[in-house]
Order: sequence, then structure tokens, then C-alpha cells
Amino acid sequence: MPKPAANRKSPAEPDNPSEPGQTFEEAMSDLQQIVADLEDNALGLEASLTQFERGIGLLRKCHTFLEQAEQKIEILVSLKENGDVTTAPFDATPTAGTTDPKTLF
Repeated sequence: MPKPAANRKSPAEPDNPSEPGQTFEEAMSDLQQIVADLEDNALGLEASLTQFERGIGLLRKCHTFLEQAEQKIEILVSLKENGDVTTAPFDATPTAGTTDPKTLF
């Protein structure tokens, strides 16, 4: 069983997944470590459940990070003669479940 990093809590002690200072990359790294720990089958049932719950919280946090980033994306509309760009806000309307293939892209 791999040793936990010095700054890591034990599997039975979940970090707060809504930690305000945590970046997307840190949350993803923590989530990847949880997946590795669960795949390793080295944890007991209770610790596995605790880590699974923590992983769900981190997954939600990562999803929120991605949604916020998507909302900030602007689409390049055109390039003016002086080199300036014209942009338009990204339409983040979900297309899942649509039957019109033109709206998928």
C-alpha cells in the first residue's frame, strides 16, 4: 500500500471538498488520488465509503469550475482591419437530448 503524502489526510479523514482556496487542479489531483486508492482495494469498507463521498463532492466542485470557465469563454466572431477582434458571448445552452443535429455543434 503506498504511503500517503505528508500533507494528505488519511483516507478516513476527508478534506472539505468545498475548501475555498482549492484550485481546479488541486481538486482534480485529490479526485485522482481517491480513485487510485479505491481501485487499489487497500481501504476498508468504511474508509472506502468516506472516500467515495469525498470524491463525489470533489467531482461536483470540478464540474462547477468547468461550468464557470465555460461561461467566460467568448467566441471569436471576426477580425477588424486594424487587428482588433470582435467577440460574442459563448452560448452555454445545453444541447444534450436534442434531436436536431444542427444544434449539436
